Amino acid sequence: MAWSSTWPDGSQSVKANQPTGAANTTYIETHMNKDHFWNISGDKDGHHQFVQMTQQGTPAAPTDAALATAMDGAIFVKAKSTTEAVDSQDAQPFFINNKVVGTPGNTQVMQLLGIRAMGVFDRKTSNGAITLQYSHNCTVARTGTGVYKVTFSSALPSDNYLVLGKCIKYDSDPEQTADFFMSGGTSLTLKNVNNFTFRTNSLGASPTGVDPLQTWFMVFGG
Repeated sequence: MAWSSTWPDGSQSVKANQPTGAANTTYIETHMNKDHFWNISGDKDGHHQFVQMTQQGTPAAPTDAALATAMDGAIFVKAKSTTEAVDSQDAQPFFINNKVVGTPGNTQVMQLLGIRAMGVFDRKTSNGAITLQYSHNCTVARTGTGVYKVTFSSALPSDNYLVLGKCIKYDSDPEQTADFFMSGGTSLTLKNVNNFTFRTNSLGASPTGVDPLQTWFMVFGG
């Protein structure tokens, strides 16, 4: 149902204005309920279900939002520039605020850098089988002693992402540690938009692959 901006119509009677007024009320409820709680209940009314926004500027020329008068912070979306991310100018969330309290116009911008994927898994048995305790946007498979492949449920925009990880060595000696590192190669075959492979080694004079007691990793960017 369409919205009528010429309401009430002063040239018509109250009765004649009623259908248009009812239609406008229905329009408001229909469209506000898309992302707000509107006329639902006293506890929910006036709250957001989610927020949608268009990017600032264009992908070719992303810009930062400007703070309105008397405002101290704002969340907005803009594309990554070619300088920041050569392969992927996708839309990302940012936050702008007053750098100095009480000094409008002196602002700073920070990216709300979300986690693309993450996981925590435990060594299940002595043969290296694992139990995935928690994951986001990925699955994990052991392909050899101390060798693990992470497959993204949804592909990343590019292979230029950051992986951080660590592990706890399976050992009765609390001083024993293990190392988490990405598999090497002459190309990014083992680190791509669909998956990556990492290894866990026992530290020492002769590093060898080990299956840790617990391992965790996080993936940012891309």
